[in-house]
Amino acid sequence: MENINYAPLTPLEMGYKYLFKHNLPLASILSQEDYEKFFAKFGEVDYNFYKDHVAWALQSPAQMFEDFMVEKGWDVSIMHYPRYLPYYTHTHKYFEIYYVRKGPVSQIINDVEVPLEPGDILIMAPSTKHKFSIMNDFGEVYMIGIRTSTFSTTFSALMQQNELLSDFFLKELFKTSSISYLILHADNDDKIFHVIREMIEEEKKISKYLQMT
Repeated sequence: MENINYAPLTPLEMGYKYLFKHNLPLASILSQEDYEKFFAKFGEVDYNFYKDHVAWALQSPAQMFEDFMVEKGWDVSIMHYPRYLPYYTHTHKYFEIYYVRKGPVSQIINDVEVPLEPGDILIMAPSTKHKFSIMNDFGEVYMIGIRTSTFSTTFSALMQQNELLSDFFLKELFKTSSISYLILHADNDDKIFHVIREMIEEEKKISKYLQMT
């Protein structure tokens, strides 16, 4: 059943919904001029998203390197995953963490559908083949990209304290492909969402500072 308490669609999402409803491909909008003209019909244009829009429109690169998601010099990047953005199969060279605020939604991982409920945290290892999309108004998902080196350094202490996590990450994620993701059920803990919002605001502040310098 759809959750009626969803956030209003952003201009970007309204544009993607229009394309979806009218069966128009993302590739119909490629140039930055066309991108700005089209999305301006729905509100303020998200200029910073143009690079990502073109990559998804062309379904390229099929393998995303760290600098695609995480800015150079940064360890982590976070985004509110746009609703109605079509999916395509790809892999990446960094860790991805998906936090489901509202759902249900699902990932297709290694050609298998993985359902996710509100509060779920999906940790996906590098080189995992997957695709993801939210083709409804009520889904709310946040995606965090973390450099592999940063992930290893940050979680090394936790791995040493917890034998189960240590065994999973060190033996499974880094050495085999038998288990390429981990799902944590957090029951939609408000503390987690508070941290997510703080990360988003911090990234906005840093991005604004970099644009001014």
